[in-house]
Amino acid sequence: GKALAHEAWATNQGMNLVIDELRKVLNRDYQMSMNETRINQIMQNGGITIDGEDRDLSLIISEEKIRYKEIILNELQTRNPDIYKSAKKIIFAGGGAYTLQNQELKKSIIFANMPLEFSNVEGYWDILKGAK
Repeated sequence: GKALAHEAWATNQGMNLVIDELRKVLNRDYQMSMNETRINQIMQNGGITIDGEDRDLSLIISEEKIRYKEIILNELQTRNPDIYKSAKKIIFAGGGAYTLQNQELKKSIIFANMPLEFSNVEGYWDILKGAK
């Protein structure tokens, strides 16, 4: 079928949930305060080096990614329960979609074209091009 633009929405439960939780852990456990860019690097690397010693944060990162997935899926089911159950494709886009890519999801959930953080902009661009 056709994409339902009127059913599209962006969550306000973005990646900042995961980043904020990692920020709290780093502050509490290691007395470190970091910006979003540095925390994203830690998420990609799975850990951090502190005083010359590697610290594995992969468990907390994995737990937070699972929590994020549950929040997003719960929001999707709450907002559009019928569409969630009956849609042939549900497209995830935006920077937070990277976190969901390697997780177990319904077969109907797919991802927008890469890079995901610009996928919303590309969609609007396509719409504007078609309006000319």
